[in-house]
Amino acid sequence: MPWADVVASAARSPRRSESTSSSRPYSARAGTVRSVIDLRSDTSTRPTAGMRAAIAAADVGDEQRGEDPTVRALEGRAAAFLGQEAAVYVPTATMANQIALRILTQPGDELLSRGGTHTS
Repeated sequence: MPWADVVASAARSPRRSESTSSSRPYSARAGTVRSVIDLRSDTSTRPTAGMRAAIAAADVGDEQRGEDPTVRALEGRAAAFLGQEAAVYVPTATMANQIALRILTQPGDELLSRGGTHTS
């Protein structure tokens, strides 16, 4: 099973996290804001045997040259979900924040943020 199918399967049937507040709405339907998928870090979760098998069998390519079919599929799915022409995968929240800051600000602008917000 390709890695993208494993991710899609997990998105269709998310598990309720212990950290999910009972006051927060929860929906098992993928594609809604209410779905809970924990994407915090590979250090807070461990892959199952099925995940490892999917990783080993996945088609791979050079992501920086746009040749990785899994990354291309993920970007396409994200763009469709958000109703956008395209999407870009970035491997860390810090990188995503840096890209957003460079798009939304100009050299010389000031940004006020709390410590630990991954903006520096």
